[in-house]
Amino acid sequence: DVLFTELIRYKEILENYLEENERQIEGKIKKSVEYEIYKEAKSIENDAILSYFKKREGQKIRLQEKENPELKILKSTLQVAKQKFEKILYEYPKSLWAEDSKDSIHRIDIWLR
Repeated sequence: DVLFTELIRYKEILENYLEENERQIEGKIKKSVEYEIYKEAKSIENDAILSYFKKREGQKIRLQEKENPELKILKSTLQVAKQKFEKILYEYPKSLWAEDSKDSIHRIDIWLR
């Protein structure tokens, strides 16, 4: 019984330790400068594309900006997001967010063609 009680107590200690470390890691990620830049860039990218498709819903596909003013708005907004992703790559190349920033830049470049 004593051994079993000790094992349960050690298990609780270990679980508390792991839980606390997980909260600290999440806090560091959320508070990091590069995460904030990444989060803002991702939000700009997602909102711009969603807005574009909502405005263009049911309309013919037009690839010329003259015929598709929403495309011009989308491109200028995506350019802002791209600059933020590039900032992450330039200032924080070893960041957890760097690889996805590269992928996001690649996707944005397709829109910017």
